[in-house]
Amino acid sequence: MDRSLAVTERGALAHLCTHLPAYRDLAEAGSWSEDLDWWIGKVRDGGSAVDACRELGLLDGEADTDGAVSRGPDTPSSTGGRLVGLSDVVLTGQYRCPSGRCARRGQRDDRGRTPVCELSGVTMSFHADA
Repeated sequence: MDRSLAVTERGALAHLCTHLPAYRDLAEAGSWSEDLDWWIGKVRDGGSAVDACRELGLLDGEADTDGAVSRGPDTPSSTGGRLVGLSDVVLTGQYRCPSGRCARRGQRDDRGRTPVCELSGVTMSFHADA
């Protein structure tokens, strides 16, 4: 079964954003950095992430692209960021794509830094749980 046929634009954007640092390393080692940069520029300017992934061969042999994006109750969260001075209050939620274009979700790293969109370099936006 060709999973790339079922790839959504939001899923492809999330896949690119999540794996872009590793793809940059691979592109540098494989001398295709210019191609990667050109396609990433197209995506930043509103182009299709699905087209970019297909042209760069990033979907062939990959796990299901949407598998890189958690959805539903198992979606990563902030795991309860504590507010200074209000130890009984816990803020929970998820970091989401700052432009709203992709389905990627993120959480703070082990050092407490907020996640960033690997495509734009912009900090992901926090959305508190209801």
